[in-house]
Amino acid sequence: MAANLLASAFFSVLDLSKISAFSLLPALVLALLVRALRRWLAETRGWSWLKSAFVATFIVLAILVNLVYWPDWISTLGKATYGQVPAQFQYTLPETLFGYAVNLARLLFVSLLLALLALPVELVALALKEHAERRHAFGRGLLALALGLYGALFLTWAVVLFLFPWAISGLIYLVFFGFG
Repeated sequence: MAANLLASAFFSVLDLSKISAFSLLPALVLALLVRALRRWLAETRGWSWLKSAFVATFIVLAILVNLVYWPDWISTLGKATYGQVPAQFQYTLPETLFGYAVNLARLLFVSLLLALLALPVELVALALKEHAERRHAFGRGLLALALGLYGALFLTWAVVLFLFPWAISGLIYLVFFGFG
């Protein structure tokens, strides 16, 4: 019985390590984009780290959410086989533009929620990065950033998979169908 528990714990940690490693490269690319934008915002606007990190995260996530949502949505236009729509029920140009504007506003709100969810992960990654720089002399390079991000991803995946397993499907639903 105890051997099964130890084996389950070992393989759970191993699987968390693997999923963190697989998600490290896309997260590192996004972190580098956010870091560059955050530094630019802090220098040009004189904002604090928290404010510039939140705005930079929001901008990057808004672009990412729109890149995920719009191509799929646009590719489905005109493919419905409902037959001919009577003229009185066809959308006019203002109604179509209003629909696009509502979708864009919804996606910006979703990006705001995702940025609020990502900010604690950024803070953990920053703390782990600074710990790696200070304690283990990794320097100020990409390796310390990758180690901090890997630790934050490991903790995030552990929380999401063990405590909130519904969060993954919930985020997908939020991007594509939420608030609609």
